[in-house]
Amino acid sequence: MNDDQQARRDLRRDPRRLLMLRVDVREGGDDRALASAWTADVSAGGVSLRGAKSLARGQIVRMSLSFPGLLEPMDVLGDVVWAQSTLSVAGGVGVRVWSSLDRERLAHLAQLAGRPQTRRVRPYRVVIMETDPLAALTYRIALDELHPVSSAHLELTLTRGWDETREQLEAAPADMIILGLHPKYRDSKEALSFVRGNAAIGNKSIVVALAGGDDPDLLRHASLVADATFVKPVPLARIVDTIGHLLNRRAEKHANVAYI
Repeated sequence: MNDDQQARRDLRRDPRRLLMLRVDVREGGDDRALASAWTADVSAGGVSLRGAKSLARGQIVRMSLSFPGLLEPMDVLGDVVWAQSTLSVAGGVGVRVWSSLDRERLAHLAQLAGRPQTRRVRPYRVVIMETDPLAALTYRIALDELHPVSSAHLELTLTRGWDETREQLEAAPADMIILGLHPKYRDSKEALSFVRGNAAIGNKSIVVALAGGDDPDLLRHASLVADATFVKPVPLARIVDTIGHLLNRRAEKHANVAYI
């Protein structure tokens, strides 16, 4: 067993709960910002973070954990006991807390995550409009990397055009809408216009748009509608990191705020 494996086993001595929280990470002794990340799981002993590839083993960090509607910012101090950039495209680190007060705080969060009222009672529904099957597979891989979402029973619907996409959105609300935009297809502009004019989607859904850079007007239109707009081709890690941050920032849109 190597040192990283031993460190992870040590962290797992306390019961872990899957819980997504926003985390702002700073150097332990000052206020210098190091990274923004989100938790994959929480226990009394510490947390596992995603999207924090810049942190190194042995580093002392102060973490501010928060979540709209669930948790006001909570500061805890600890050290990085394992770091693995290949854990996922978003990377991952494990942070161990020291003080009994911080252990009590995290134990309370783990307990909260286990309560029925903080669990999602329905699948996390994602609708993807994409004519390119390879691109659609890429988006699916990105979503699978977001462990707290996929553990909430990810329901993924792939559509090949706007008519089919609109039927899906009108039939049932979507937590996330991913629009693969193509300048040659009228579907792209119709999709953006529909989303922009639909207040229910604006209040309930996270919208991610991906478009080529050869149509500035389409990109500009997408940037006015979507929560995040990417210019293709885009590294998978950027999609994962951005969606993770959007889930934290837009969490207040969902009635059940913990993705268990």
